[in-house]
Amino acid sequence: ISGYLIDDPELLKNEIKAAVLRYADAMDARANREGKAERIKELREENDRENDLPARLYSRSCEICIVDQPVARVVLVACGHTLCMACALQIEKHGRVNCPFCRKLSAFVKLREEVVEEKETKKNEKKEVEKNKD
Repeated sequence: ISGYLIDDPELLKNEIKAAVLRYADAMDARANREGKAERIKELREENDRENDLPARLYSRSCEICIVDQPVARVVLVACGHTLCMACALQIEKHGRVNCPFCRKLSAFVKLREEVVEEKETKKNEKKEVEKNKD
């Protein structure tokens, strides 16, 4: 930046701010590249440790309407909170939602979830266990 070529003090101030931001972004990008590989390694190691433990079950319930197993769920992109699609659509205005948990203004995306085990399978297993008890 050549300050002596810029007569307007406000324009000079804005140019300096822009240059500082570009420099900070470049430094962040470099640090991110260097730290990213280490973070990936840490996460992979944590995943390996967790895979050696018994499987965890996570709640799928909607904490707004208290439905245990909603068919469709969404995640709020600003905060990561989840709720059922019906509740999200009910509180949505102009494509945005104020998170009912933390109040952050957010958009939402439908979670793509795969069925791992059908309820009928669980019921059949319970029946088998009860039958074997007798």
